Amino acid sequence: MSKKTLRKQPLVYAIIHLRLSEIPELNHPISEVILKTLHEKMIAEGFQEKIESSTKAINLQISHEMNQASHHETVRHRVSFRASGEKQIITIAKEEIIIKSTEYTSFEDFLATFNRVLAAYSTAVGGVKNALLKSVGIRYVDVIVPDGDKLLPEYVGSAILPPALDVIDGEHCYGATSRTIKTDPSQFLHVRFEELATLENKITKMMPDDLLEPDRNCALKIDGQDEWLAITSPTYGVLDIDHTYQFEDSPVFNADDVTKAIQRLYKQASNVFWGVITPEAEKAWGKKYVD
Repeated sequence: MSKKTLRKQPLVYAIIHLRLSEIPELNHPISEVILKTLHEKMIAEGFQEKIESSTKAINLQISHEMNQASHHETVRHRVSFRASGEKQIITIAKEEIIIKSTEYTSFEDFLATFNRVLAAYSTAVGGVKNALLKSVGIRYVDVIVPDGDKLLPEYVGSAILPPALDVIDGEHCYGATSRTIKTDPSQFLHVRFEELATLENKITKMMPDDLLEPDRNCALKIDGQDEWLAITSPTYGVLDIDHTYQFEDSPVFNADDVTKAIQRLYKQASNVFWGVITPEAEKAWGKKYVD
């Protein structure tokens, strides 16, 4: 069965994020034996560069009874393995494994890479086999830039484009829409679209704020397009599609269950993308069908 694709992809970022119950072997500090085994396995899968790092998060708690707020800082330790070219990376922590890519070719290739990495990961870390599945998500970020003399509303449907505020004259700076949809009793689809002003005919942002990598050593390179340096449209868009499945009753880890969940998530996420872009955008980006 053939499927739709584009010759010129607006996609800049793709992520699969698997969350598990805590795996004791991956508590900080991870033993040198496990780190060495993980590194060897990831090298075999094409992720040669090992990067150990940590990030900080501020958790805010508000007490209405006490009429006061408190916060505490948590540190998240992780180990990442980045591929040659710095466009794909695997990140492993005590409760998750994530694959990120900025050189996405197809869902089938992306899922196959994740499945190989997941198999290598579960071999290197024995405790994974007894871990409980919590959730898995797939996320896509597209940069929607109109070509030539086209405008953003010609590329994106009104269902997701931020409404114009015609009652006030002025220059557009920023607009956004956000929707969360329950696509299944255990599935949630979050779609966010940002309409951004160009600056000197160039784009100023390529991804949502929460995806910005705090550690420069773990950052990925994104290949821009020539058109992004000479935009005539006053605005462009960032489309963020995030679809997550929550595993019911926390089942024991099973790779087949993870794969099946990702496939279901992808199908609806793909339908959202094709549903919000216009025939004009499909024509400009070269829609085609492949087997």
